[in-house]
Amino acid sequence: MAAGDRKVLLSRLRGGVVAATSHLCPHYKAPLVNGTLSVDGRLMCPWHGACFRVQTGDIEDAPSADALVSYPVRIDADGHVHVTVNDDDLRRAMRPAPLCKHDAKKDMRVALIVGGGAAGWGAAEGLRKHGFAGRIVVVSKESCLPVDRPKLSKGLNITLDKTLLRPAAFYMDAGIEFLLGVEATKIDVNDKSVTLSNGLAIGYWRVLIATGGNPRNFWVSQTAALTNVLQMRTLDDATMLTTGMSRYTDHINPGTCDLAMAAKKQPNIAIIGSSFIGMEAAAVLAKLGSVTVIGMEKVPFERVLGEQVGMAFQKFHESNKVSFKMQTTVESFEADAGNTQCVALRLKDGSRLMTDLVILGAGVAPATEWLKGSAVKVNGDGSIDVDGNMRVVGMKDVFAAGNDERVIPIKQKG
Repeated sequence: MAAGDRKVLLSRLRGGVVAATSHLCPHYKAPLVNGTLSVDGRLMCPWHGACFRVQTGDIEDAPSADALVSYPVRIDADGHVHVTVNDDDLRRAMRPAPLCKHDAKKDMRVALIVGGGAAGWGAAEGLRKHGFAGRIVVVSKESCLPVDRPKLSKGLNITLDKTLLRPAAFYMDAGIEFLLGVEATKIDVNDKSVTLSNGLAIGYWRVLIATGGNPRNFWVSQTAALTNVLQMRTLDDATMLTTGMSRYTDHINPGTCDLAMAAKKQPNIAIIGSSFIGMEAAAVLAKLGSVTVIGMEKVPFERVLGEQVGMAFQKFHESNKVSFKMQTTVESFEADAGNTQCVALRLKDGSRLMTDLVILGAGVAPATEWLKGSAVKVNGDGSIDVDGNMRVVGMKDVFAAGNDERVIPIKQKG
């Protein structure tokens, strides 16, 4: 509905309760009127699944970094709904909630967060929002501050300023420290310290393991030296993809996959994997070259969405000239004479596919290898068992969280 010059989303809940919020998802500006509303007030965005509590606007689930604006509602005796809208509500929603400050004189505790993805970022910001005044240190193997990862596979010319979850000034003001480009290599729960790849050891009061997942590469021995075999996990990966595609185009408009001029050549692009990353890459790159998706399932998304929905997605992509080689996988990569470029793929069904560019989208595995041999128990599938408070089972001051349950399948116990 319209409230003056502003649109407001009204949600009717069980018992005749009506809630009023802003109408667009803060993540990608999706129209929430097309979302899904539960009877108890959980509103799910139709695009990326962000969840909000309509009674308050609060975030219930990622990937949105910000809450909805919540407006006061009154229902009169005649059943008319009155919504109070003012600019102060909107301004409060346009900026992050106030954070407490680090007070080194009063609070010497160190909250160490290993992982710079969505879980690590959310934990750091959450600690400050809830009054933690100690030191917060985030260790990230990536070269930049936390980014909105779903954006990385949505186009070409993806830039840092368009993907940052929060600007550097936000973390500086909140006293949240980042150690970028380094990885954790060892944890000592008795000494309460974590050793990093640069040799530095950091002591902690509490530690959160939020290392996310690593892209699966079953062919690493064949692809390590091939510069045109790329992954889609980090901003650096997205930059390399843009660089790789620039050889075949005269110009790529920033933030899009549109060409200002005709392509110099229609490259042959092979995408290994038929789930979310692979299919998003196919949608983007189909406008720039000849795309073939290679998948082990009968249809794309079969394991997560079922055969019928997967077939619908396949037909949609085929209408955009994407080809599919399903129920097979790559047997080997053929390199050029200099062993720097992949020129063809040999598939297990006996076929051979010429390639100019290969995207690996064969899923991810929990990035928990560095914990093996420590007191932190890692299950055979790479997951970690935690209790209802996300504390690692058997550990006093060690916690674990996943960016996405598909990335780190944390097993909750208790």
